[in-house]
Amino acid sequence: MNEFGQTFFGYSEEKIIARHVVGTIVPEMQATGRDLRPLMKKICADPKAFEHNINENIKPDGSRVWIAWTNKAVLDSQQY
Repeated sequence: MNEFGQTFFGYSEEKIIARHVVGTIVPEMQATGRDLRPLMKKICADPKAFEHNINENIKPDGSRVWIAWTNKAVLDSQQY
């Protein structure tokens, strides 16, 4: 998560690293009833296919916001 995302969502780098996106900044279910877990699995499997997204997100206080975002995977030296 970039610096803007950390500020917007209220997570420091230390608090967000190693946490799963679902349940942290992405709810399991959008208010519309859409299950976001399959989408997050697809994004992890093929990040390039999902570079531009719009979905509901959650903040630490439980408030929900719709965000249009760009996904760019940054891989480590082992390509993880």
